Amino acid sequence: MKRQWHIYTTEYDSAVKKSEKRPFAAPRTDPETVTLSEVRQTGKDQYHMVSLWVELSWNCLQILYPKLQKIFVRCVQEKKALDPPLGNLYISKDVLSIEHGKEGLLSMANAGRNTNGSQFFITMAPSPHLDGKRVVFGRVIKGMGVARILENVEVKGEKPAKLCVTAECGELKGGDDWGIFPKDGSGDSHPDFPEDADIDVKDVDKILLITEDLKNIGNTFFKSQNWEMAIKKYTEVLRYVEGSKAATENAGGAKLQPVALSCLLNIGACKLKLSDWQGAVDSCLEALEIDPANTKALYRRAQGWQGLKEYDQALADLKKAQEIAPEDKAIQAELRKVKQKIKAQKDKEKAAYAKMFA
Repeated sequence: MKRQWHIYTTEYDSAVKKSEKRPFAAPRTDPETVTLSEVRQTGKDQYHMVSLWVELSWNCLQILYPKLQKIFVRCVQEKKALDPPLGNLYISKDVLSIEHGKEGLLSMANAGRNTNGSQFFITMAPSPHLDGKRVVFGRVIKGMGVARILENVEVKGEKPAKLCVTAECGELKGGDDWGIFPKDGSGDSHPDFPEDADIDVKDVDKILLITEDLKNIGNTFFKSQNWEMAIKKYTEVLRYVEGSKAATENAGGAKLQPVALSCLLNIGACKLKLSDWQGAVDSCLEALEIDPANTKALYRRAQGWQGLKEYDQALADLKKAQEIAPEDKAIQAELRKVKQKIKAQKDKEKAAYAKMFA
């Protein structure tokens, strides 16, 4: 049997109601599984459901319910771990011994010898310093990209800045849909994450075909002004590009750079339409890392700076763009507009200072 764990992530605390939050699923005694993405809507707040497939080793799970005590005793006896603790349901560390030698391993947290608990973590890199201290009890077999998304969620202190909730846990029977393919009606037949695709990510030509297909789907959403879905498809393109570049140690990067640049520029344009000024600035910055003289990136970043009321930054970007393309009328018009805004801002400050000292 397989188990599916859904994880919700959102920028809005209000997007997941208390009644929708559920405790994390207790592992059972079967090899199990934890996939990828749907989009749910709550009022005006959008949050993304992602799920992670994990294979669990039956003989090393912490037993969370009394009805499984017999299995706990059997695990201990099988490994000749004597004197099982009577006052708790912990399982001995000696039940299983696997090195933390790669990413995607599930390992139990504990509070010392023979105190493996219900908390676990997923290794995101080889972690040999945990060998002998933590017990590996499974591995991620699908959805490692989801784990990376969670790994990269911005944190404030020790807490994620975005709400990350584990919910809707349940078992999947043999032959059930793993949910790794998009179900958004877009015609996208590719898994959300390249790690889950049955392709060789080192095959740059194959990756190029996939990314062009995904970009075309994104362009269709862009033309229909569905900015959120366009961003989703362009972002999927970037995941495939990055996955291939990492696998080939950047050897195929030159072939994939044009499609990556195009998608970053389009993401910037979408975010401007959504008034996500900082997001637009960040996307254009990534585009400029690929092509520092790209006038579209400079122009759109200048528009993002204006949304943030950072007019001096906008002016600097537009001046640079004008040096590269002095005949571009759109750049000239935007430059005049920014200069007018700077003048209006200075006049306003001057009037405010005059009242202070009147």
